[in-house]
Amino acid sequence: MMSMLRYIDDLCLDTPVTLFYSVREQNDVIFEREIESLQERLRNFRPIIIPTMPDAGWTGPSGRLSQEMLVEQLGMNSEQTFFLCGPEPFMNHVDSILGSLGVSKSRILREVFGGKRVATPTVIESSTPMGAIEFAKSDRICALPQGRTLLEVAEVNGINIPYGCRQGQCGICATRLLSGQVKMDREDGLQPGLRSQGYVLPCVARADGNIRLDA
Repeated sequence: MMSMLRYIDDLCLDTPVTLFYSVREQNDVIFEREIESLQERLRNFRPIIIPTMPDAGWTGPSGRLSQEMLVEQLGMNSEQTFFLCGPEPFMNHVDSILGSLGVSKSRILREVFGGKRVATPTVIESSTPMGAIEFAKSDRICALPQGRTLLEVAEVNGINIPYGCRQGQCGICATRLLSGQVKMDREDGLQPGLRSQGYVLPCVARADGNIRLDA
């Protein structure tokens, strides 16, 4: 998304662009200063920040991106092209909204990044020497195969944890660890505030014995 905006800026194009930027909190906005700078230079660029957990006093749109938001902000017409980027569940959600508004599939483009999913979705329920992981929200207790990340264990057991880069950098998969210990390969994408609240990055976290995860 930023590459396209920079391209428009570099060539001084008049392309009308509306950026719907969905984040957990306002502090999660990356490229914030650059986006503000682009807004000043590009008269047809309009960024719309949509926090799902807005701070007190927030007056803009909030919550999940909805059909009502799109219609209100865009008006919708047959000439618009939509570029989607983010976790797969988010893109599926937006794709569904656009479909309900009659947007042609040819005008919906996705950017997909990250590693491969675990190939075989085999449900694992038996205990193993590596221990077990309890997914509290899903009310499931699953075995912990040796070497698997928490995200991989969730995937092979059909439990959805939104993710992006799968490399511990974007922070999208951040999930609270309710009990137990994990080791993370890296923590770049985990904000200090979330770390202090017990959040971990399932895409790069491996359990050290039995654990309980808020997923």
